[in-house]
Amino acid sequence: MVALAQFVSRVLVLQNVVKPASDVLRLLASVNLTAVNAALIFRAETRTVESVCVLPSQTPAAEVERHQRLQRALVRHDASLIAQLLGGELAGSLRPVTYGPGMKPRAAAQLVLADDLVLAKVIELGRQPSAFRDLETLQRLRSCPGALQRAQSPGVVSFTVPFSWPGDVRPGATASFSINAAEGHSRIGSGLSVYAHLPGFLEEPLAAKIAQTLNVHESQGRFGARFTGSWCVTVFGHSFAVGFVSFLPSAWVEPDAPTVFHGEMSDRLKRVADSFASGGL
Repeated sequence: MVALAQFVSRVLVLQNVVKPASDVLRLLASVNLTAVNAALIFRAETRTVESVCVLPSQTPAAEVERHQRLQRALVRHDASLIAQLLGGELAGSLRPVTYGPGMKPRAAAQLVLADDLVLAKVIELGRQPSAFRDLETLQRLRSCPGALQRAQSPGVVSFTVPFSWPGDVRPGATASFSINAAEGHSRIGSGLSVYAHLPGFLEEPLAAKIAQTLNVHESQGRFGARFTGSWCVTVFGHSFAVGFVSFLPSAWVEPDAPTVFHGEMSDRLKRVADSFASGGL
């Protein structure tokens, strides 16, 4: 599969991670369940953890900048906790590779302040009801192919997409996803989210390994030019499933966002299913 043209924003979070790889993947799969616009990915060969956000190469500069600022601000706020969980060392001043070497302390401090102002604005507007909830584009999704026709909560539209694991002979197996403007993010408040689940339940180590593999491939443009979220592991009682999450805050309301989320998630699930079927994963 050919990687799509994209802009990749990477923030080095941890280095010298000491926990066994299996524990790291399990913990990151849980942390990534609350991802906003970037995934935490473990690089076993360097024992590092980085935050990765991917946008199409034609994305306007202002949109790229706001995603980077939010990504960096969230990483700085979470880094100490992540270091405690994984037993790693904080990666210096947490400068993303795009900062470049030799940045003067004053310039770095100004950049940190600008990033934090973006996060503060997102949280402030997130205290209001979701700006996406009443969008006509969200309501129109109910008539799209694959939309579930059962009664749904206001501001939520759910879909199914054909999806079979290799060797699964059950007819009609599907993955599911929901586009949700009714429930906010636990940290930054209201907005528009997408939640997806691959079919079936797995042992936690296998589910975490699959989530990590999918995140690595996403960072390489395997499943789409935009990767502003994360694969993760969701818990259902004592069972585990591979899921995907992404969140767009109310501060960034765009009329066509529900349509974009729907198209990208449908295409993402199809690409993932095809990769499993072809042995590419």
